[in-house]
Parts: sequence; structure tokens; C-alpha cells
Amino acid sequence: MESTLKAEVDRDVIRRAVERHLGGELTGVKELGGGRCNTVYEVECTAGTYIMKVAPENARLENQQQLLKEPHLSRLVLGMSRVRVPRVHGASGEAGAAGRAYVLMEKMPGTPLHLAWDTLTVAERERLAGKMGELLADLAEIEAPLFGWIDHRGLLQGFPTWASFFRERGFLRLNYLGFVAGVPADRLLKLKEIAARAIDDPEIRPAFVHGNLANMSNVMVDGPPGQTSIVGVIDLEHAQFADADVELAGFTNWGDFYPLVERAFRRRRPATASWPRRSAIYALLEEIRQMIACFHLTPDKYRASLHITAAGRRVNEILSWEVGSPHEQ
Repeated sequence: MESTLKAEVDRDVIRRAVERHLGGELTGVKELGGGRCNTVYEVECTAGTYIMKVAPENARLENQQQLLKEPHLSRLVLGMSRVRVPRVHGASGEAGAAGRAYVLMEKMPGTPLHLAWDTLTVAERERLAGKMGELLADLAEIEAPLFGWIDHRGLLQGFPTWASFFRERGFLRLNYLGFVAGVPADRLLKLKEIAARAIDDPEIRPAFVHGNLANMSNVMVDGPPGQTSIVGVIDLEHAQFADADVELAGFTNWGDFYPLVERAFRRRRPATASWPRRSAIYALLEEIRQMIACFHLTPDKYRASLHITAAGRRVNEILSWEVGSPHEQ
């Protein structure tokens, strides 16, 4: 197989990883698309076909550590749920050590859902939307004593309440509204105050959240025409223990299929009284995430402008919750 590697050094990293973790001989490498910070390769060797993520040569320590979370998260999901994720066969040592950070894992069967979506019938899409709701509920059954994340050492780093975790992480994303969407400082401050109150629900418990399942590229499907089914999910490195409803809100971008996702999810995880307002907050966070992606990952000013407009509507809706609010535009 012809190599399309960006740098020959990556081939050497891959060869040594295959020898170390699989005991096989490297026979082919193909660079795949879709990696954000890391480069993703399909690796063929005498032991089979695998996937390998390699951190950039001069990657920051935090990016290396992010990548090295995946082995721990994979073992967690495989050991505590019915959801299939790639089994990790090996990874580099401590982030920041000599050499390149990498993770070597099994290649999941099937096709990313975003590539198959246009070939599916409406009935298949509706059925898969329901299955996605069930999958979210399956993952949410993995619980932890704290809200937070598994770090690159496999240790839980977290906060005692969802409100405290949200202030640490959610507020960082809301800040983008100031320097990307031009939301004035006073409106942004009021937005944070309202959001903090809206999500402060004592009924919320820490649940496993993938963090980007509404992005169809992270969902693998397979099967003959008319019988397409979900095989599993990939890219766990951004997973965390959070309010399970955060993941659900991201599916509002699925349009008419969102109610099917929600209905299946709610059969096992009923909504609390705070859900209507929390859903608006989480939908705003999803618009910001999409906005960031359009600016920094796949530059697209037109799509970014659509997300900015949608985020602006969400901001106005949330600010209007205050009785007599002067912030409604």
C-alpha cells in the first residue's frame, strides 16, 4: 500500500510501535482524514489492520496527554457498558517523554455514519436515531463519584457538583461569545449568571459523556441495505463525567430526527424539572463548539456566520428569562 505520510519519521514511529505491541512486521500505512490535533493512520501489518493516532512532532504536553487518555477510557467503556469502542493494543509512555505520543488500536468495522447517511432511507435514519438515544443511555450508565475527566494516567480529576464543573469548563466556552461573536461584556456576565443558576440541579449525577457523538463521523455503522446498524463509537479522548443531557442537546442539530433520539434516551433517563432551561444552555454550547470548529479546524466563514447567528438567538432567549430584562435585542 502506498504511503501518504506527512513525514517519514511517522513511519518509523509506527514501525516500532507495531513491533513492540503486536509483534508483527509493518507492511503498509495510509494516512486517514478526520484527525484534529493528531494524525490518524490505517496500519497494515502481518498481524492484521489497525488504527494508530500519532501526536504532532512538536505537540504541546497537554495535547499529548489528551491523546493518552484514550487507552484508559477504552478499557473503562469496554468493562462497564455494552457499547463497543476500539480496543487499544498499545500506547507510548508518559506524555512529554522522549519520542512521539501515540495510541495503537483495533480498526472498527463499518463506515462512519456521516458517509453513509445520504444512502439511508428515511426509515433507516429514524431507526438509527432511536438507537443513538439508547446508546447515549448505555454510556450514561457508567457513573463516577465526581464530575470531571479521566487524565492521561487513568486518574479521575473532578468536582463535587455539576455546577462547579460547569463553571470551570462551560464558562470557558461561553467566553468565545465575547471575542468571536462580539457579545458585550455585560451581556456575557449576565448570561453566565443565568446559566449557572439554570444548570444547578441537585438531581444531576456524574455520567459518562463521549462529548461529540452528535458528530456522525464518530459513529460507525454497518450492515446490508435496509438493515444498517450501529457498530460502535470512536474517538474517546474528549470524554468526561458530566450531565448526560449535555450529549443529548448536541443532537438538536439532527433536525427532525432529534425527537427520536430524545424519546429513546428519555425512556431510560427521564428529564428533571430543570431540563427545558438546561437544554437551551447546552444547545448554546453546541453552537459555540460548531462555531469554533468552523474558525479553527475546518475554516468555513459562511458556516461560522450561521452558527454565530444561531448562538445570538440562543443568547437572547436565555437573557429573556430574567423578568424585565433589558438585554433582549
